[in-house]
Amino acid sequence: MQAKMVEGVCVIEEKEELEPEGVKIDWNLSKWSMPFAQKTLAAMEGDKLTVKEAWNSDEHLQWKKVMEEEIHHIDKVGTWTPVVVPKGANVLKSLWVLIKKCNAFGAVSRYKARLVIGGYGQIYGIDFYDTYAPVVCLATLRALLSVAATTGTTVAQVDAKNAYLYATLDPNKILYMKLPDHLEEFILLPSDLAEMKQQGKNIVLHLWWPLYGSKQGAYKFYKHLVRIVKSIGYTVSNHDPSVYH
Repeated sequence: MQAKMVEGVCVIEEKEELEPEGVKIDWNLSKWSMPFAQKTLAAMEGDKLTVKEAWNSDEHLQWKKVMEEEIHHIDKVGTWTPVVVPKGANVLKSLWVLIKKCNAFGAVSRYKARLVIGGYGQIYGIDFYDTYAPVVCLATLRALLSVAATTGTTVAQVDAKNAYLYATLDPNKILYMKLPDHLEEFILLPSDLAEMKQQGKNIVLHLWWPLYGSKQGAYKFYKHLVRIVKSIGYTVSNHDPSVYH
């Protein structure tokens, strides 16, 4: 589902899929005032900035805080090892995705920083093979919510922070990533590598866990999730591989 402005009116795409058979939903949202609709859309999309824009803004302390939290969270689980770049290695870019989340009234509700890897530079057969990870079908989701509503069952939703870090990379599919911007302001490189970096050596990060942006990250997390749910007695549905019973 996606909202957008069309001739001054906020509309929702894919509305046909949301209308139950025999029920007509009034999608005329013209009663919304223009300022409210614009703020709502802005809040849904988020306000994205570059690292330079964020660090030169009046909110640089907030951005520094969330970037530091992201680095420490990734680093503490042993995601990477700093190394001198091996000869012939395919070194991928590291990218910061900075988003300022706003509520429906335009007020900032959250600053979010996500460190991602430039997976667009990966080479099939060398850096990755499988990429497929299923997403629950809308028909399945509607059916489950319908059953829950009919039976009065409580529906719970959870989110796994940095979900890809729970997966592991194949030992023969090694990923190397450039040092992220401002990394050394948050964590220190080993003294020997820091000295080599000052001497002009190219220091990169050898990844053990996939980051967002990697080609195989979603696939690896799905496989990890399946192992977990099976270990506690659940079975993967034959009709929808994102459903466990």
